[in-house]
Amino acid sequence: QPGAFHYILNDCRLPANDVLHIGDSLEDDCLGARKAGIDTLLLDRDKLQPNPIPDIPIIHSLKELLTGLSS
Repeated sequence: QPGAFHYILNDCRLPANDVLHIGDSLEDDCLGARKAGIDTLLLDRDKLQPNPIPDIPIIHSLKELLTGLSS
């Protein structure tokens, strides 16, 4: 649901385009954040998820995220 994400954005006074959400649930995390206009990454530590939505990238560890940020 995007409502929770809208609430947090409003409470923190942040625009959605300044936020990155990393979630381990495609349905509960990634799609809700995306509907709220937030960029999102799917964290799939066990490498079980196919990439069902091409514009939601999958990472397998938070180290992967840090490597991408430093390059």
